[in-house]
Amino acid sequence: MASHPAIRAVFLIEPHLHHLLLNTQALCLSRMMHALRADAWLREHFIPACVLYSPRTGFS
Repeated sequence: MASHPAIRAVFLIEPHLHHLLLNTQALCLSRMMHALRADAWLREHFIPACVLYSPRTGFS
């Protein structure tokens, strides 16, 4: 695992994001993730793949 603090933080946060995405009725978290995906680093390290291609949100 990389030791860069930002990558470590993402590693710790990612399971919580997955939980929220799968267990919330509101789509605001999904919409926020789609807004953040415009940044290449965030898209690679922070945005869960299930958000980018989720049939639930209709985004791709």
